[in-house]
Amino acid sequence: MTLPAGPWDDPVRTALALPLPSADEDQPLGVLLAGVSPSRGLDEAYRSFHQLLAQQISVALRNAQEYEEERRRIEALAELDRVKTDFFANVSHEFRTPLTLILGPLSDALTDATAPLAPLQRERVETGWRNATRLLTLVNSLLTFSSLEAGRARSDARVVDLAALTAELAGVFRAAVERAGLTLEVSCPPLPRPVAVDPVNWERIVTNLLSNALKYTFIGRIRVALDADDEELRLTVADTGIGIAERDLPKLFERFHRVRGARSRSHEGTGIGLALVHELARLEGGDVRVASQVGVGTTFTVTLPWSAARRTPMAGPVTDGRGDAARAAVEEAMGWLTAPEDGPAEPDRRSGPSTDELAGAEILLADDNADMRAYLTRLLTGQGWRVRTVTDGRQALDEIHRDPPDLVLTDVMMPVLDGFDLLRRLRADPATQALPVLVLSARAGGEASVEGLTLGADDYLVKPFAAAELIARVRAGIRRARHRLRPTGGQRPATRQRSLPSPDPPRPTSRPRRPNPSATRPGPQRGRPTRTGWAPSWTAAGPTRPRPPRPRRCVATSDRRWVTSTPTRTCWRISCSPRARP
Repeated sequence: MTLPAGPWDDPVRTALALPLPSADEDQPLGVLLAGVSPSRGLDEAYRSFHQLLAQQISVALRNAQEYEEERRRIEALAELDRVKTDFFANVSHEFRTPLTLILGPLSDALTDATAPLAPLQRERVETGWRNATRLLTLVNSLLTFSSLEAGRARSDARVVDLAALTAELAGVFRAAVERAGLTLEVSCPPLPRPVAVDPVNWERIVTNLLSNALKYTFIGRIRVALDADDEELRLTVADTGIGIAERDLPKLFERFHRVRGARSRSHEGTGIGLALVHELARLEGGDVRVASQVGVGTTFTVTLPWSAARRTPMAGPVTDGRGDAARAAVEEAMGWLTAPEDGPAEPDRRSGPSTDELAGAEILLADDNADMRAYLTRLLTGQGWRVRTVTDGRQALDEIHRDPPDLVLTDVMMPVLDGFDLLRRLRADPATQALPVLVLSARAGGEASVEGLTLGADDYLVKPFAAAELIARVRAGIRRARHRLRPTGGQRPATRQRSLPSPDPPRPTSRPRRPNPSATRPGPQRGRPTRTGWAPSWTAAGPTRPRPPRPRRCVATSDRRWVTSTPTRTCWRISCSPRARP
């Protein structure tokens, strides 16, 4: 390579090969071949200059590579997001056909005057229709959100009386708000100018904000106001709810973001409601802001400039389905509320009333979904069991301490105190350690069931479940509980008050012979009930004739122990370790 250099263009005859260091320093980025000037000696200062040159080139190359890698990552994420959005759109479209075929026959059955349904059958069909409608609302929300993200959504602007429309939508929620013990204030005076907006999008904005306010407000009021000035019109939805911490405000309008540990009327939701409000407000040419203070309340403000409100309206009638989103949201909100006048559900005796020894058992049901509570109540009372219902884990804990049931049937995802936290507190309290708990959850998979069983659940059942399977598991749980808490006489205690720990049986005056000389006699545990498969009955005259022997397996050690007995010998009580379960 001919390379002249210096003031007289002398040929370069010497070059330095300098490696370009990389970030990991294992493999260089390349090699810099730098010619040495023939007019200057290659001293230490000249070598240092070449080293600095190589480092600067290495930094520039690394920056370029990182920029290129970041660009490729962004493109990959964008492609993944596009694929996911298309998937949501396709799945949402596919859900619509079976939902139509579900809702259609259900609606026909409810409105058929020639063959009216029996009361019990009507209640079942109404439950199916309400939840199919809720599923359709969720599908529509996912479809709208995916269309907004893909940039395919549009605003079918119409000139509407925005004040009257807003007041009408707020009025749909009045019954639910008053049932919750709150006050609904609506202030929507006529606007000075006509407004062109998409009424369906505006309905979704108002509906989501009002549902959010009702969900997180327990005392006080909800206020809906619409006002305007020379620059913009403003929709304000303010509540006196729990408020939002300042650290959560920047992420409030992100999709799928949910404030952890927030107290609410229900744990149900997809986490896209406020993100949908933000996207729909931007689609209409406006914006949404939020101001909140913990313990005081939250105020959402949707602003719409007059320049966006004076768009050219589209021709044609208003899109069908107006008002459906508001009615579906109110139906769902009614499920969060439990009115005191709601009576017990009619028992579902599909398999006939129970006549076995488990009849009359009491079950505490904890679930935040009203339809699920009603369905399980009908199912369990049809077996001859008594059912008490609560809406969250805190209420369940209070009910258990007030009057312990035979079994606790709890959901996992609940407000205030979820099912796993309830389970932790029950197992940490010596008075409720032995209380059987059956966990219901929509969280499928091995990790969720392992977590529940590790915390001490007696059983774990994933939704959706078969009614027969649930009844069988509840029956097994009650039978196991009664078996291990059975007193020495073999009969169930006359009173429901659990005496934990149980007292030791009186000792006989003379020590009876052991069945096996090599066997040991472990004493009963103090401070907690002795979990045993059977035990001898003691009288003033001494031990009575024992029951037939039964092998028992200790869960902690997986050991089986047998005790043989004859009419002339006495069987001794066998106790497990404190952490073992029979």
